[in-house]
Amino acid sequence: MFVLPDPRRYGPVSNDGPASSIQLTNRGNFPATPVLTVAGSRPGGYTIVGPAGQQFVVGQALTAGHPHVIDMEDGTLSIDGAVVPGAVTAPRLFTIPAATSGTVSLAGAPAGVTISGQLPDTFI
Repeated sequence: MFVLPDPRRYGPVSNDGPASSIQLTNRGNFPATPVLTVAGSRPGGYTIVGPAGQQFVVGQALTAGHPHVIDMEDGTLSIDGAVVPGAVTAPRLFTIPAATSGTVSLAGAPAGVTISGQLPDTFI
């Protein structure tokens, strides 16, 4: 078995939100992977739209007081610190390209549901 170290180096983390649409900025020289938090209440799931129109679809109901944390590195969805298998029905992962900003939003801007994000500047 080979173990390879992560060649990326990480800088300051930018934050945006909570809102129905957020702007994340990567000041690094390599694509950066956001961690998103969706909060509110939505019984039928929701769709996150990435900067190039990618749709990350969550089928898991969103319950008030139990936000969903989504790591775009691997597409995992966690609730209260526990990974929920099968919660994501279309895991279209995305990054924020080097030295740019990207808009991330909730499709249809469901009432009472917000998204916030964290993005580390990423360097090689």
